[in-house]
Amino acid sequence: MADWIDENRKARRYLLELLYAERHKARNQEVGGFIARRDLGDAVPDADFHLAVLAELGHLKQNGMRWRITGSGVLYLETLISKE
Repeated sequence: MADWIDENRKARRYLLELLYAERHKARNQEVGGFIARRDLGDAVPDADFHLAVLAELGHLKQNGMRWRITGSGVLYLETLISKE
């Protein structure tokens, strides 16, 4: 596999892990658990690409310039981890 594809996969997983942790600690699940785009951009290179891909898959939800993991994203990440 091309190295850059593997790096992209790792970046998307890292974003999912950050957003999972933020959602998990949110007191109000209806409105909490969001992370600002600028903070996610500092976390991984090419964040806009990764956020768009994860949103297309239904794993993320956007509210203005803030992002959070969806229920589908939570289950996807837990499934990935359980297979390791």
